[in-house]
Amino acid sequence: MTEAEGATVVLTGGTVRVDETLVVDALGIRDGRVVAAGELEEVLQACPGAEQVDVSGLVVAPGLVDTHPHALHFAAFAAPTVDVGDARDHADIISAIRRQAARTPAGEWVMTTPVGEPHYFIGRTWRDLTEGVLPDAVTLDAGTRDHPVMVQAWAPNLPNHAAFNTAALAVLGIGHDTPNHLGNVVVEKDDYGRPTGRLRGAVNNYYNLNHDDFWAAKWAQIPFVRRALIPGAAREAIAAQNALGVTTIYEGHAMEPEHIAVYRTLAEEGALTVRVLAASEVLGAALHVGSADAATLRGELTRATAIEGDHGDFLRVDGFTIKPAGPFSNGKMVMREPYIGPFGERTTGEWHTSPSLLGTALRQPASEGLRVNLCASGLGEHDVILGILDEMRAEGSIDGSERGFSSTPIFSTNVRRRAMPSTACRSRSASDSPRARERASGNASASTSWAI
Repeated sequence: MTEAEGATVVLTGGTVRVDETLVVDALGIRDGRVVAAGELEEVLQACPGAEQVDVSGLVVAPGLVDTHPHALHFAAFAAPTVDVGDARDHADIISAIRRQAARTPAGEWVMTTPVGEPHYFIGRTWRDLTEGVLPDAVTLDAGTRDHPVMVQAWAPNLPNHAAFNTAALAVLGIGHDTPNHLGNVVVEKDDYGRPTGRLRGAVNNYYNLNHDDFWAAKWAQIPFVRRALIPGAAREAIAAQNALGVTTIYEGHAMEPEHIAVYRTLAEEGALTVRVLAASEVLGAALHVGSADAATLRGELTRATAIEGDHGDFLRVDGFTIKPAGPFSNGKMVMREPYIGPFGERTTGEWHTSPSLLGTALRQPASEGLRVNLCASGLGEHDVILGILDEMRAEGSIDGSERGFSSTPIFSTNVRRRAMPSTACRSRSASDSPRARERASGNASASTSWAI
């Protein structure tokens, strides 16, 4: 709930829940911040001249905190697409494509979401269509022949399935002479050797570009993100968070400076209605595959440091994130023992950032007091990271009390014991750094938001 600047409001009559056990009569809000909670008389004394708002029948509670929403990313992915998540059959998909084509200039892409509920598609997928398969190129042509059409495949599922119409196959250069099997992508063909329009394998929109060079090259030809649509999509994503009672989000994974810039613009415009804590990712490998070397690390750490700080009451950029192995997908997670990957390969995973470079990445920012957010997906990756942190503790650069992982889909009791209690790795000397002193001075906004 956002109150106008300068307004003082007392909420009463409803269930005002301060925490799991404490329920009070009233809540006082001044300038959008909670200033009093307790019995009505006490709150009114603390808020002279306040407008009383009766919230009988409602529950007032601290807002929820979503620590891994990818709100901006998912909004950007969905913005250029037409939603066919609830499609029951091919006819539903074609109708949606036809409507989108009618308002799209000829020659531009018409893309749909996958069928089912993102992003893991556990409850429903394209397999639940009446036909049991995605539509082929001929079927999709019934929606439009004047636009390349794609039914997208979204991460993290691998292998996955995507579909294209005839125009899209032509744009991508997929034809009779295209091999049936290229890397980890299968080009389905009919009895005459013609592509049907259905592709399967490493055909996701992200998390698989380092699985397959063929698909990375094809995906680069598809405008799956349209920059002009991102600000509006971000506003819708924030509104969706508010509707769920979320008042704070942590955008700490795959956040590039351009993504943080979107939040900065919204903050400057006063359009943020959730508090956002963000961390810039260095040596990222989720949305693209870049270089992982010492020179790149130095440049990206410098860039991460430059954008740190508070940008009004609703945006804080704090530290950086590193995801040394993976990304978060079967076949790339670094495990202790060999396992079978998504394409039948035997693997122990893959390091994007070598352990030696990771050691540099954790040690280099220590004197600056930069917060380090570690995304670690596999048990083998955990062992290496915790080993480096143990070395740093022995060196005296950290005291061992501040360590942990975030975005960790696979965990073990031993790792949990070693990694807890926090998700930050900060140097022992960080409290003496100018950045840390500024944080401790109270200049940073850290108030709790509330939801009704």
